[in-house]
Amino acid sequence: LPAPQNPAGNSAPEPGVEPLPTNVFALIFHGGNSPELTSEQVQTFLRENNRSAASLLTAFRATKDTNLLAEALEKYPQDPQVNYASLFTDSSPEERRQRLEAFKKSAPENALGNYLSAFDYLKAGHNDLAIQELTAASGKEKFSDYSLEFVQSGEEAWRAAGYSVADSKTIASMELLLPDLKELRDLSRKTVALAGAYQ
Repeated sequence: LPAPQNPAGNSAPEPGVEPLPTNVFALIFHGGNSPELTSEQVQTFLRENNRSAASLLTAFRATKDTNLLAEALEKYPQDPQVNYASLFTDSSPEERRQRLEAFKKSAPENALGNYLSAFDYLKAGHNDLAIQELTAASGKEKFSDYSLEFVQSGEEAWRAAGYSVADSKTIASMELLLPDLKELRDLSRKTVALAGAYQ
């Protein structure tokens, strides 16, 4: 990012004013907000990737534009990463259940879908269905929240917008959202409570 200049146009900071950092890591480390890309900035990235499922998700995460997620859901309803990302947006319980089922169907080998489904069933008081999901999850070896894929695609998007390699890596890593972690933590607590009830 360019160094800020004072109104007079000279690059020296005003007396007593701490100059702002000129790289993203330092900016964030000093309490600044991580930047967001504009819709215009992600267009090159989307074009270069033919508006693929991964590129639409990355653009959605970088801009917070929910229209991009909606486009991904419409074009790629069977994509597991799209279905995963859609779980953590505002939706009714019925829509959330539909998205969970779509996620499980699109990634049948991934135990994460079953764990998240079990959490929803426990919240709704359907303990028998939750136990079925937990049993299904325990028989699967794969567990993925697609973190590596999201970070790599994020780096590419920020570089396409003109950011340096170092800044792109920093932003993509620090902007990584892991919304499933809270639900898995709460699932653990509810499972322990359920076990205690059986005892």
